[in-house]
Amino acid sequence: MSLLELIGVSKRYGETVALDDVSLRIGRGEIVGILGENGAGKSTLARICFGLVQPDRGQLRWNGDIVRVHSPRVALRLGISMVQQRPSLVRSMTVAENLILARSTGVWSPRKNREGSIRRMSDSLGTRADLSSKVASLHTGGQQQVSILLALASSAHLLILDEPTSSLDSHEINSLFSSLRDMRASGSSVLFVTHKVQEALAICDRIVVMRSGRVANDYGREEFIPDSLSTELFPSGMRTVGSRVPGMIAEKVMESPLLAALGQRLGNIHSGEVVGLVGVDCATKTNIIDSLVGLRKDAPLNFEHHGAMVNVIGWDIGHRIQWGLAYIPGDRYSCGLALGMSVIDNYCLGRSSLPSAYGWVDERAARSECSESLRAFDVTYSSLDADVATMSGGNQQRLLLARELRGSPRFILAVNPTQGLDEAGVAFVHLRIQRLSAEGAAALLVTADIDEALRLCNRVLVMFGGNIVGEVIPGITGDRFIIAHMMTGMVSQ
Repeated sequence: MSLLELIGVSKRYGETVALDDVSLRIGRGEIVGILGENGAGKSTLARICFGLVQPDRGQLRWNGDIVRVHSPRVALRLGISMVQQRPSLVRSMTVAENLILARSTGVWSPRKNREGSIRRMSDSLGTRADLSSKVASLHTGGQQQVSILLALASSAHLLILDEPTSSLDSHEINSLFSSLRDMRASGSSVLFVTHKVQEALAICDRIVVMRSGRVANDYGREEFIPDSLSTELFPSGMRTVGSRVPGMIAEKVMESPLLAALGQRLGNIHSGEVVGLVGVDCATKTNIIDSLVGLRKDAPLNFEHHGAMVNVIGWDIGHRIQWGLAYIPGDRYSCGLALGMSVIDNYCLGRSSLPSAYGWVDERAARSECSESLRAFDVTYSSLDADVATMSGGNQQRLLLARELRGSPRFILAVNPTQGLDEAGVAFVHLRIQRLSAEGAAALLVTADIDEALRLCNRVLVMFGGNIVGEVIPGITGDRFIIAHMMTGMVSQ
């Protein structure tokens, strides 16, 4: 008997068909992967299973019985827990308080016992977050880890994970997979939603491929063939990045001679190069990012402006955008997009200039430009006037990228820019950054993905213990193993 079964489930948002007659079963003690490109309906399916979205047609069976999961409370009562793309946490509470809240049974137990249990679970997952830290102070990856801990703490019979690794580094991913294997061994099941073929191959017992809201295929482990899965996802052929475009060291675009808050040098970034920044010290990376966008004013920072290096500490982010800064934040929800606003309004956010006529914004021209940009970035949306919240996470990220990488920016600050994107989307973004670099733009890529940094960057700066401990030239002075060792303090340059 299946633990959870979906029979003929359909869901439509206006003219957009999210799910079309989907049937799916999840067995006991089984990890089922849901694989698909952006907009395939993966997240909608997961949200229906957890009661966040109600289907238009179809039914769910739990342990063979028809159930109506009309809210997350019902799902939790059945034994279904979920980690969403956007962490659902009480931001004003500490990590420990959020986890105690999740484990609450209504029966009093000493706080010391509860915190000890939470710490053991945190250690087993390899969480680096201080349990006494406020959730609001954590970076996106830290919040994601806390969400995963919270879900694991519920001892659910079925755990639904929607793109859980998008903000995690390789160590954190390995720890998560170890915990999922332990769940499977104990008889619990996992629904693992992802667009990453290699992750699905590594952890899943079955892989269900979705395309355009329908189940395209259902593979058992003995049928796993990576090339076949990629072809299944992208039948028209995946777009490839091609070879890395060498950076042309020309005029200096940005100079950061000293970041006083960090006690170390970031160095100069030049026109025509892509510089990577990797490391597990998220607080230090955040300080660098905040200094570059103008949220911190305690570090000397110079931009090249009209042929001279100018101190820009007094420049606000609007002034920096007007100068030529394109900023792709690591958390699109709190820093990049306004979910309650429309697609067109989000595209126009932060614009230093919009199509205008006689001093007024030319709305028709602005909408035409937005449509053209979204088409170039393959963004799926129902209407320019629809709320961004109705879009899938991957399409929200594509919208953000379309807004920031339009035109000819001078300096691109990109923090995990490909999170939530399928393989074709990742390839497209890499190619776009390469082309802008070849045209003279400079870029700083802050990423948790070492392979991405090696593939895209001219040089990679590695952080450990709050300092940059070395620089790697991909293919010349180091590879991913050297970088991994530098990140953990095992070797320095």
